Amino acid sequence: MANTRGLSGYLTTADGEELAFSFLVNGHLLSSRDTDRITDTAAQILAGLRR
Repeated sequence: MANTRGLSGYLTTADGEELAFSFLVNGHLLSSRDTDRITDTAAQILAGLRR
């Protein structure tokens, strides 16, 4: 594996629902900083979810 990044954890959505998540990225062509920004943004989107 090369150029790997990951973000995993638990979060509570805007409705109070608890979620477990994991983002794994392998072979990315972006900088590690940009890849981290994308996975951080994805986690923020999950946290803002409402049913």
